[in-house]
Amino acid sequence: MADASKYYLERMLQQHDALDYRPSLIAAAAVCLAINHPNIRETDGLAETPQPGVPKELVEYTGFAPELIYQTAEFVADKVANSVLIAQNGHKLTATKIKWSKASNSSVAKDFEAPDAIDLFVS
Repeated sequence: MADASKYYLERMLQQHDALDYRPSLIAAAAVCLAINHPNIRETDGLAETPQPGVPKELVEYTGFAPELIYQTAEFVADKVANSVLIAQNGHKLTATKIKWSKASNSSVAKDFEAPDAIDLFVS
C-alpha cells in the first residue's frame, strides 16, 4: 500500500492543477486511495476485511472533513488514470509510470488498475 500511495503522490507532481490543493490533502487522498484499492487489498491479504473508506484516524489527525478527502481523491484518481501530456508537443510523460512499474517498486503502476475514488465508499 505504501508504494501505491507514493506512486499517486509522485504522479501529482506532474499535475499543474494539483497546486489548487494543499499538499497534505493530496497526501491524505493518496493514502485513502491506496488502502481502499481492491487489487492492493487482495494482494496484501485484506480482501476479507471491511474497507475503511476514509479512516476516522486520518480525519482526526489531518483535520480534513471526509467529504474533502473524498473530493480530492476523485481528482487524484482521475489524474493517475490518465497520461500526462506536454502541451507544446503532445508527448506523454512516462518516466514516473515506468519507474513505478518495476518490481523494486511493487509494480504498482503496471500490475494494479488505476485507483478509483468510488472504492472509498464503504459497502
